[in-house]
Amino acid sequence: MMRVVGRGLAIASRHDPEFAHELQHLPADLKITMRVYPNGPCCLLQHSGSDLRYLGVHDTVAADTQIIFKHLQHAWLLYTFKEDTPTAFARNRIVLDGEVRHATVFNRCLSRLMILILPRLLAERAVKRYPVIALRDKLRLAAAIYLRLPLERTR
Repeated sequence: MMRVVGRGLAIASRHDPEFAHELQHLPADLKITMRVYPNGPCCLLQHSGSDLRYLGVHDTVAADTQIIFKHLQHAWLLYTFKEDTPTAFARNRIVLDGEVRHATVFNRCLSRLMILILPRLLAERAVKRYPVIALRDKLRLAAAIYLRLPLERTR
């Protein structure tokens, strides 16, 4: 699931104008890692100035911002949409190592990805607020993400 989310974020950052608007607030060459403590799955992304690049599952790379799940079960709750990210932070299931503003931008991008790739019923469980989005735009962006997902390479 970390690979799907990482690759999905990288693809969506190139095709969705909302992502471009959010990512302009991040510094260039910022590395963000989502991982499960201590040696669980990992996802490494780098902001290249205009979009995100998926760098793979390298957990040895020093990242500027790390979002760390304390246990695999906590990550499972988030990725099965039984709990949204703000609730997981509030219940102390996620540790942030880095700047809060970078993690906030990343969380908004993650929420946007969930809105785009999931059906509305699941997306409403995954995000705090479901925005108004035209069905045509959602289908166009979801198709772009899903069709490019197998082709997205680790860089």
